[in-house]
Amino acid sequence: MLEKIFEGVEFGDPWRFNAKSLCAVVPVLRHSAIPRSYVLLEEVKDKVEINDTGSIGAATIRNHSDSDVFVRKGTLFKGSSQERVVVMGLVVPPQTEKTIEIQCVHASKGIRMGAAFRPAGVAPRIVMQSCMARRGQAETWSAVSRASGFLMAASAPHVGQESNPMRLRSDFARTMQDQAVDDLVGTLEATQKFREDIEDILRRVPGEMVDQVGIVVVGMKGVVGLEVFDHPDSWRGFSKSVVRSYADVLSEESTGLFEIKLDAVLNAVREFVKKIQEAEPKSLGDVRDGTKPIHTATYVLEGKDVVGEFTELKSETIHVIASRKEPEETADRAVRLHASQWPPRTDRRSEPVTTTPQRRSYQYTQYRTTSGPLDPMSEVFTGKATCSLMMALNQNPKTFNELHKELPVSTRTLAARLHGGQDKGLIGTDVRIENGRKTWTLTPDGKQALEWARRKTHK
Repeated sequence: MLEKIFEGVEFGDPWRFNAKSLCAVVPVLRHSAIPRSYVLLEEVKDKVEINDTGSIGAATIRNHSDSDVFVRKGTLFKGSSQERVVVMGLVVPPQTEKTIEIQCVHASKGIRMGAAFRPAGVAPRIVMQSCMARRGQAETWSAVSRASGFLMAASAPHVGQESNPMRLRSDFARTMQDQAVDDLVGTLEATQKFREDIEDILRRVPGEMVDQVGIVVVGMKGVVGLEVFDHPDSWRGFSKSVVRSYADVLSEESTGLFEIKLDAVLNAVREFVKKIQEAEPKSLGDVRDGTKPIHTATYVLEGKDVVGEFTELKSETIHVIASRKEPEETADRAVRLHASQWPPRTDRRSEPVTTTPQRRSYQYTQYRTTSGPLDPMSEVFTGKATCSLMMALNQNPKTFNELHKELPVSTRTLAARLHGGQDKGLIGTDVRIENGRKTWTLTPDGKQALEWARRKTHK
């Protein structure tokens, strides 16, 4: 199924920004002309209507044009409702309405049923990795926090960057003052103008070569990600935003020099493509019934060390996106909180189904001291400020905005305390069933820790 899109492609010379760069970019080229039978959502967005269904996991998309419209996985939707990211790429036929699978990337913003969306660029690689692995809404929220943290840190001005660095720092501080770490689209927009060093890298990445149809990003551990279209015009429409989505790895540098071996890089790319072709595809879109050819379908790929997705139109593959499979558990995290999340789609329905989020049980790893009894408060939290946060969550779950109004701290301080408690298993997340908004709550360990603090206070 994937052989044809890789037929006739060539891999260009690996490129890296400087001698210290820890990754290389390999352009994918196709010199043979293949007619394009579709347009991109971004090319006809005035002829496509996208609306919030009122469910956190679904939106409707209506194609009023006379062309097939391709919606790329990882496209961000912005509007008066909660911002979302497209979890599954798909093609919307002319004069057709479909339901598209999405996830929230702005947990503290409410849902407005029927509100209009518009495309707002491409999600960063960190968020895309979560969507690729299809681990659920809770993992995507975690990825949003990590991606926003990187964007803020990478965008902070440095002394000597401008003739008036203090003024630049002041502008940055004002811009970021009210920026919530759970607002991915807002953070992307707010930090864009402060990222001159990263923008310099992005301007020089080989993203718009003649006959280019994609890129492969290779890091110290092998291929990070691959994206290939069937036509140069399609790649050209996404080249800048896709390259920018890899900013976190493109900006990494080593403390010393190392040499990139051309043959090793290209061999890694070819081996990765082989793994993609050997992966077992599972349909996420229309299913072949054996009696007539389908118009379009999307398939998820999962194989040895690779996850991805590809989309077919009229039995021809038009787009492939894949990344290295990352372990679900990270080595630097002693406790992983498994919060409420929806399982990945394993059925073969023709379209995503709008459902009401269901509450699921939490699983926690308890912290115990060497002496035996559970005593998380003594090891993790001290001070009245953190106790105030936990007391605010003790009565009932609260959204980020509700907590911010109740507690006299900045959004960044509040976010740091929430995620610190989450890492230790004392604070968890849930979904408010009536509107799909993310809430923060105390875990059983958190309630026990708060009770410990109260006993200590009254002694």
